[in-house]
Amino acid sequence: MLLQEKISLYKDLIKNNLPSFALNNLDVFSGEQSGYRMRAEFGIFHQNTPNYQVLHFTHDPKTKERIFCHGHFDIATPLINSLMLALEKFCSKNYEFSHKLFQIEYLTTTTKQVIISLLFHRKLHEEQDLEKAQQLQEFLLQKNLIPTQEINIILRARKNKIIVGNNFIKEKFIVDNQEVSLYQVENSFSQPNAQINELMLNYVKKHASTKNDILELYCGVGNFTMVLAQIGRKVLATEVNKQAVEFVYKNLALNNIHNVEVGRISAEEFVQAIYKVRPFRRLEHIDLDSFNFDTVFVDPPRSGLDQKSCDMISKYPQIIYVSCNPQTLVENLQYLIEQHNYQIKHLALFDQFPQTSHCESVAILQRN
Repeated sequence: MLLQEKISLYKDLIKNNLPSFALNNLDVFSGEQSGYRMRAEFGIFHQNTPNYQVLHFTHDPKTKERIFCHGHFDIATPLINSLMLALEKFCSKNYEFSHKLFQIEYLTTTTKQVIISLLFHRKLHEEQDLEKAQQLQEFLLQKNLIPTQEINIILRARKNKIIVGNNFIKEKFIVDNQEVSLYQVENSFSQPNAQINELMLNYVKKHASTKNDILELYCGVGNFTMVLAQIGRKVLATEVNKQAVEFVYKNLALNNIHNVEVGRISAEEFVQAIYKVRPFRRLEHIDLDSFNFDTVFVDPPRSGLDQKSCDMISKYPQIIYVSCNPQTLVENLQYLIEQHNYQIKHLALFDQFPQTSHCESVAILQRN
């Protein structure tokens, strides 16, 4: 889908559901239209005749039919495309290693670091598979595809994992002329478009302001947390995923940030905690009463926020809402405007997924 079509559909959605917002105030940001995706996952097809071959494929979004990549997936970075061809060559020559391989995931950064995860429908054998993973790493290093030579290999099966190197890599962004570093970890969410992510971080830094404290829900590994720490007096960041929480702490240390506390708890559980419905041992290290929140940051899944969560965040005068689904975003904004008297101060469309129908949004609301 072309950007202009996305903008038109987005504006129609706003016009029909948020008539109080002036359409000419919608900010739009776009970037590279191809070669932008820093992470990608592919199904693996095994072709046995005339010779054994391992091939990457995706699915057509409409027909669901396989589309074989042959080393060219237009929206992925050139580095991922080069790695795909190299992986196919290695795996095709190692049948015993590859025959139960069903998926390969690539995670890369603008700093030219890579994690390649290979997923198997078989038990991993520690000695043999570790040796093959090391051979794969060496094979890729000899290709000189990555100037940093930072290639990490992970083999995953149902109940075991083998790691050659690290399970994390380091990304860097420039926000308000300052460098922000971020460890990104295998098998956890990261923003797929680094260029657009940097624009989003700068947008939040520019338009959100407070002299008090910020509550962040769904913080992941801390992508936005590092910027929110520069905006608020203190930040309470919450996330339910244990591995993600571990890396929030690492990212805070990496950026020398000391005004953030982290709670491993879901947004739904936090509603119960903040209303003192029930205590949570996972929040025992945090004094909730010590915070003076006037801003809440949410970055929910595609389903958006439920009514209870909307009611909970309406306690705070300022809401920063990041969304990957315009439909659920508009529904939540409509509820917050009509039921809790908010006004949209800033609203932006970010074309984070060119050549697809998807986009990202950032809305900043103030209560009247």
